[in-house]
Amino acid sequence: MTASYVFVLGRTPHLSLAELSALHPEPSFHEVVPGIVDAKIDNIDPVSEIARLGGTVKIATPCGEYSQISPDVLAEIIIRNLPDISFTFGVSTIGPVQIGKSFLAETKERLEAAGRHVRFVEGKHGNVLSSAVIVGQHLSEFIVVKKDTMYVVSQTVAVQNIDRMLMPSVACCLRKSHGWSSTLPSGLVRGAKSCSIRFVAWERFWRKVI
Repeated sequence: MTASYVFVLGRTPHLSLAELSALHPEPSFHEVVPGIVDAKIDNIDPVSEIARLGGTVKIATPCGEYSQISPDVLAEIIIRNLPDISFTFGVSTIGPVQIGKSFLAETKERLEAAGRHVRFVEGKHGNVLSSAVIVGQHLSEFIVVKKDTMYVVSQTVAVQNIDRMLMPSVACCLRKSHGWSSTLPSGLVRGAKSCSIRFVAWERFWRKVI
């Protein structure tokens, strides 16, 4: 059984996409906007999946596309996709989308009118909530992306482990595949040992790149 997923890529999107394609060679990944791709793939456990993806920051499930985004629309999306009565929510935006504190406060009012007990967290640096904030605040995050004239909304279901980086994953693969241990800092190698990424997929990927 396949399902639709949205992948928020890291700082090197082309490498992140190559990694995804190595792990899932069958489906085609489609760019939503630069840095975000979606695809229909075999149903996965998002938490386990992101643990082996060094270059993917977040995994989300699509909620739909909308011609406009407002507190009423966002509240309806949250109610439809989040059955919890009490929760903390946050919104990350990508593209020319303005969702500030007053917008979130109005959304909170709509949710409370619908019988929810909620609070919200606003991003402090830019429009994107970090993995550290999502994990630390136990947030239910919704991502709003402006694509052409539509707003694409998705719900985050897994975030990258904040104690892990892409480079240790890559380093571990290169160390095993190409014998580059003499060129790798010991700290990088130690960090790589904790990564659960599939070495077979990484080796296949790096053989194409190198």
